[in-house]
Amino acid sequence: MSNKELFFLTAILLSVVVGCKNKPTSLTGQAYRDSLSEDSSIKVYMDRRMTELKNPRNVDSIEQRKAYGNLRFGMKSKQVVFNKTYNYIEDIGRWKYMLSPTFDHLDSLYLLQIESYSSTANYYDTDVRDQYLTLRYTIAEKFGQPDVGNAYPSFLSMEPKRIQFPSVWTLGDKIIKVGVGETEHRYYACCWIYSDKMKTRVDDYESQESNKKISTDKEKF
Repeated sequence: MSNKELFFLTAILLSVVVGCKNKPTSLTGQAYRDSLSEDSSIKVYMDRRMTELKNPRNVDSIEQRKAYGNLRFGMKSKQVVFNKTYNYIEDIGRWKYMLSPTFDHLDSLYLLQIESYSSTANYYDTDVRDQYLTLRYTIAEKFGQPDVGNAYPSFLSMEPKRIQFPSVWTLGDKIIKVGVGETEHRYYACCWIYSDKMKTRVDDYESQESNKKISTDKEKF
């Protein structure tokens, strides 16, 4: 720790000790933070720590907007389709994966799905597992171990039309999930990369639209 950092931390500790004398006993956590002046060194430190806790890997804003390659969250469908670096089929490791972009109701990219070709149950613990691990290890090479790191799902735990995500990275607003899914008795490895804020807005919008439809449909009876 440098002398400058040591001086700063000492100043904060002294401020806390002095401030505690005047701090209302009923104010704790967020309430105490809100009671501080905007230029308070304690408030600045608390805000910085909250940001670090929400984004522990300290991923910058440019990386958080990156979906895959040169694709960015918020791109319109034409920008994605005509992007020179975008391929529907991508080689990762020794496997080929299919890329599927998903756009919201404003035609903005918010989710990118990467899926391996599906295989029969005979290859669940061999090829599918290796395709899953290839995605997991490749992402871990850049971002470190996942925030959620569970074991590869057993074959008996799989269910039709359900994806299990044993590995999840939280990179600020950017979320990366790696998992395995089943469809029509075939199995595949997959990776979802999405903007958490945009996906939340999409979920809210779809919920509102669904409620509107229910309200309209019931009037038909």
